[in-house]
Amino acid sequence: MIWGGIELRVEVGPGVPRQLPPELVEALVSVQVSGTTGKRGGFQVTFRLDKGGTLETLWLPGFELEPFLTRVLIEVRVQGTWHRLMDGVLVKHDLSPSNEPGRSTLTLTGEDLTALMDLIDLTGVPYPYVPTYGRVLAILGKYATYGVIPGVAPDPRMFVDFACTNIQKGTDYAYILKMAEDLGYVFHMDFDRFGNHSVAYLGPELWFTMPSLPALTVNMGVHSNVDELTFSFDGRKKSTHVVWMQESTSKVVFPIPIPTLEGVFGPVFGTKPQAMRRIVQSQGTIDPTRPAELAKKIGGLLLKSQDAVTGSGSLDVMRYGHVLRERSRVGVRGASQTYDGTYVVSSVQHKLKPGESYRQSFTLTRSGRSTGSPNEEVMI
Repeated sequence: MIWGGIELRVEVGPGVPRQLPPELVEALVSVQVSGTTGKRGGFQVTFRLDKGGTLETLWLPGFELEPFLTRVLIEVRVQGTWHRLMDGVLVKHDLSPSNEPGRSTLTLTGEDLTALMDLIDLTGVPYPYVPTYGRVLAILGKYATYGVIPGVAPDPRMFVDFACTNIQKGTDYAYILKMAEDLGYVFHMDFDRFGNHSVAYLGPELWFTMPSLPALTVNMGVHSNVDELTFSFDGRKKSTHVVWMQESTSKVVFPIPIPTLEGVFGPVFGTKPQAMRRIVQSQGTIDPTRPAELAKKIGGLLLKSQDAVTGSGSLDVMRYGHVLRERSRVGVRGASQTYDGTYVVSSVQHKLKPGESYRQSFTLTRSGRSTGSPNEEVMI
């Protein structure tokens, strides 16, 4: 189907999703998809519920719309290229009957495939002498039938983490998130660049592998391609973490500030980074003679991103000419020398309706201000 010059494809069904029949394509009212770095992606698909139609007589009473059994794929084609916005599962549906003919609606609400990992509490499952890398692979292997491929970065603590028995706490999703937090890693589904598969990625946020998108242009007359764009700088975002060391045989306690490795794995855009004004102390003490305890405590602090600059705005995709995606790099120009330059897209919301343009709301982040030089990377 074509809405506002954009070709949209929605596939729904238990197990392997299939394209909607013509009657449901005609009944489609709106599609919304949201994606945020560090959070689970979600979607809402709304249909007009015609009395005696396919939705009311076949899909609702049957298994076509069974929560957690129904897969949903949402794709758009812009400038001849298909972009998969969502590969997820139905979580719930909401019926809104109306006394006015043609006003009744059925809304399907769902989340990406990590929702399947958050259903069963598996607290107590042991992983004897298995490092983080192996535990994550073992967990993700259970979801291969859904087309999930593991993409797991090596664990720098592997040798100290190997020599102990780890016990799972919570659901698979909660346990993976906890392991990611301990390492300073991220965990998310990437379903746009790998054909019919979704890659469950656990690893550092590698800014140099992020796709580059053309610049968002504001305040430049006919060359502007965004409807609105605002920026905020928060001096409280940056902080130095301090851990307290104490050997088991000594009463001496001494503080150790933990530096951040921002710029090695995480993005640092802007030549004027914010000074670290806040000091955060860790709870308890660490014995430096116990490498496993030390690695677990400071591992997540080394790679923790601290973005003091945020931007938010909205755009018309046809005017911009590209699909803005979370975890991408994008340039900004026309916003002043302080806020021009390169950013990371941290969140995007896609909104599609028949007869209206394909719109996106977005949030940008970076750690510092000022491009400093007109030669700083800005994707045109």
